[in-house]
Amino acid sequence: MSERHAPFTYNFLKPGEIRLLYSSSSAKETVWSLRTSNLYSPQSGNEVAFDALSYTWGNLSDTFTFICDDQELQIHSNLKEALPYLARRRSWLPIWIDAICINQSDDVEKLAQVRMMHTIYSRASQVWVWLGCAPDDGEEAIALLARIAQVGKEVNGQSMEQFPRPTPESKGLPSLHSPVWPSVYQLIYNPWFFRLWIVQEAALAKCIRVFYGSNEIDWKVLGEAVDFGTELGYHMRDSDGQKPRTGDINNHNVFLIREVVQDPSLHVPWQHHLLRTLLLTLKSHRCSSPYDRVLGVLGFVADDQIEQIRLDDNPSLVDLYTRFGHSLLSSVGPSKSNWWAFFNMAPISEKLPRLPSWCPDFHALSSLGETPMNSLVSPIASNRYKGHIPYYASRGTSFAKQSSNLYELTVRGKTFDTVSRVYAKFPHASKFRAGGTSIEEFSNMLLDIRIWEKTLAEAILQAPTPSKDPTRDLQMSFDDNVPLKTTLDDYWRTLVGNLTERTDYTITCEMFHDFRRGLDAWAKYVKKLDWKIDSKL
Repeated sequence: MSERHAPFTYNFLKPGEIRLLYSSSSAKETVWSLRTSNLYSPQSGNEVAFDALSYTWGNLSDTFTFICDDQELQIHSNLKEALPYLARRRSWLPIWIDAICINQSDDVEKLAQVRMMHTIYSRASQVWVWLGCAPDDGEEAIALLARIAQVGKEVNGQSMEQFPRPTPESKGLPSLHSPVWPSVYQLIYNPWFFRLWIVQEAALAKCIRVFYGSNEIDWKVLGEAVDFGTELGYHMRDSDGQKPRTGDINNHNVFLIREVVQDPSLHVPWQHHLLRTLLLTLKSHRCSSPYDRVLGVLGFVADDQIEQIRLDDNPSLVDLYTRFGHSLLSSVGPSKSNWWAFFNMAPISEKLPRLPSWCPDFHALSSLGETPMNSLVSPIASNRYKGHIPYYASRGTSFAKQSSNLYELTVRGKTFDTVSRVYAKFPHASKFRAGGTSIEEFSNMLLDIRIWEKTLAEAILQAPTPSKDPTRDLQMSFDDNVPLKTTLDDYWRTLVGNLTERTDYTITCEMFHDFRRGLDAWAKYVKKLDWKIDSKL
């Protein structure tokens, strides 16, 4: 029978204090203890030295007993697995672990410690990343990462229509039937990349070290494998037609954001960085509490900057979102494209009661459809992202007015037109970007787009009432002398956002005509095949 211990009792933390976890290992066991330290010791004039851990909490329903200072704490499975490896890591320093070093039942302490996250992770001597226990072939998977990155770089930029596509073996990689690939995917698409809190933890670290069981992985090699590993699925096929797994490209956000934070030449005002980070992580990074959707990115700003957001010690969720949203919208201003990406997220049908109409419900958005990211601009200076030029409809200056009433947002600009009608948006946009649809599903999407465009053209260009030949009626609005509500040039340019200059070609009106003719030709072809989609013809 195991020895029973009293529940852990946390001491009260004074301003500037944190708890650090110490370990003492012998051949039989590891003894853990918590000690309180000030982040800056006025007695010695030296900063306290410590490490910090970055990891995912895992399944919150499973808890395990952890003995610390001869008392019981409850921890989750992922941390339980990590602790033996952390006790044997190559460091003599104590370590800061949020689940243990913060009293999770004290909301006031949690908020106070969250406000110190910027200092904790930026001052830590090393931040250890825990990716989980490695399988038996973990070392082989780690050894493959550099080659995966190299091959990904080689095939990146090649035409996706290239046939025959290279096989993994032709590029010096194992067959996709090799049992090592699941271990590779566990690394490249590890759940750690998609936890909201780890974004700031990795970005702020002076030195970052990655644990996969007892193995250590080079951060740069891991980043390149994550970045370019997705390319394998687009450009390679095994001998039987199987392709490598492709995943969410947002798993590379962790590396991109760290690059911005660590490179002084890429620095922007903290409000801009906070806004951009929120937009980058909203859909791709998970958190368990709706409060964490804001608290999980506050670690990017220093204590004095957090004061400008004017957060209460224990705010309600509505107050937290409102104060946070008001601070960003009134600081950045609508002359920046990210401002509009943020602002456009506010109007959704299901949001917190009493939340202002202009303020997004961040947690609700994280579980809904696609975030409006079309105007999101990232200043990352890597070669793969150069040439992304923001588009502005107006070069005039507009700004949001600071107000003492945090539930009110006043934006000053110039009224240049009035929105009189909103038309249906482009159908299936997210599915087209995701790819991987069947021929039947792809055909249905094309037919939906054809109906959408014809209806839109009829309404905007005031085409004649359709007869038995809708193709001919709509063609009249383009080719014949029919009075137009707006010009054809304005119409097709609006559909492409007036962004006609692409990397290696220019969109023209004739190309738009070809696009419409292609949709009509496809509809006739599908009708001949007698597929069960006649209702769209």
